[in-house]
Amino acid sequence: MRLRNKLLTAIVLVIVICSVAYANIDQLISRAVTITNTTAVTATEKAVVIPAGTKRAFIKCRDATVSWKYAFISTNTATIYVTVPAGGSWSETSLNLDPEDGLTIYVLQASGGSLVFEGEFWK
Repeated sequence: MRLRNKLLTAIVLVIVICSVAYANIDQLISRAVTITNTTAVTATEKAVVIPAGTKRAFIKCRDATVSWKYAFISTNTATIYVTVPAGGSWSETSLNLDPEDGLTIYVLQASGGSLVFEGEFWK
């Protein structure tokens, strides 16, 4: 009888653990994701808007052969900026933006032609 009770307790515990794990996976999957494509031409600053309430953000240039710059203030891509090397990206995994406030990153590409900046933003 004791062994049976221990076995039943163990089975119930496994069911509870699986239920909690399933609920966490469900919450992760149900989070809203926004994907953006922003086109910038040579020496033109473009705004990439990160939606309000974003928790994680990722931005990269579709063409992995060119470097690019970003800044958090418009016009600073010419003076106060960060250079992302060719094939590199910008990401933030603990952004936690306010549900009512977004954030804008200004990107600038220096090579010829037009480039697409891909953004992926998770709430």
